[in-house]
Amino acid sequence: MIVRDVTTRRTLTQDEVKRAVDPGFDKQFIRMVDKVTMVFVPVVRAIAALNCCVVRLRLRLGLLLSAAMRCGSMSARTSVAWVLALVMLLLASGCSAAPPGPAPAAAAHQQTPEAPTLRLLIVGDSTAVGTGASSPAQSLAGHIGRDHPRLLIENRGRNGARFSDVLAQLTPTDRFDVVLILAGGNDVIRRTPHDELARAIDAALAQAAALAPAVIVMPAGNVGNSRLLFAPLSGWMTQRSRELRALVRAAALRHGATQVDLFRERDQDPFVLQPELTAGDGLHPSDAGYRLWHAELLAQTDLGRLLTPAR
Repeated sequence: MIVRDVTTRRTLTQDEVKRAVDPGFDKQFIRMVDKVTMVFVPVVRAIAALNCCVVRLRLRLGLLLSAAMRCGSMSARTSVAWVLALVMLLLASGCSAAPPGPAPAAAAHQQTPEAPTLRLLIVGDSTAVGTGASSPAQSLAGHIGRDHPRLLIENRGRNGARFSDVLAQLTPTDRFDVVLILAGGNDVIRRTPHDELARAIDAALAQAAALAPAVIVMPAGNVGNSRLLFAPLSGWMTQRSRELRALVRAAALRHGATQVDLFRERDQDPFVLQPELTAGDGLHPSDAGYRLWHAELLAQTDLGRLLTPAR
């Protein structure tokens, strides 16, 4: 059978035909993108900080990666070169649209009433700290504390923490009535290997169960829906978010913990449909976003009932 390129009318070789129809190329390209993600995502954030328009970034990046994925003869090295060339172009071209700003700095909300009736331990990453909120009082921990003035809240959250870091935050120093874990987003972004992540989640939930009779785990939602990410990286991050969700669900069942499921597909994600829920950095929840998380926490768990004596 003779196959011709409809644009050039050139007869294609058998190898060219095979590459054109071989679905394995997409997997090879995604693996190549995986390797450059650790450099590429920080570069995208730097571009936003240098007054580059998000809309123009999405358009140019989408066109480049779409072209690269269709070019079966392009080597991984050439693909990387094209991506770097685009980054240089974007750095050189400004635009008038205002970029996302950094998330407001936040200190982890702590609460130490004189005579606490219950004790809550919060561990995890920047969402446990409350990064993105305008003040600690507007974070998730702040909302919990406002509703329960007699609740002692010890917040050990740290920016950048992965699930493996959460285990260190769960050092047994005292007993608590509830442990709340917020983590997973950094494992998605930083490509924690699947088996390593599964072990870290399992170890964290086991240790949390040893510290409190009630454990709630609230992993990141659909990281791929962040406005900082574009196809195909956004799709890849969404898939990793699905894997995180499944691992947390399995570990929660094993250890008797309760999972708060924040994952939503793009067309149903309130953080996509309502941009005001996201902080200026395009990644963390805003004040409104943490209010929504608080509502989900209460709707999906018995936390309100458990903490009633601290009201």
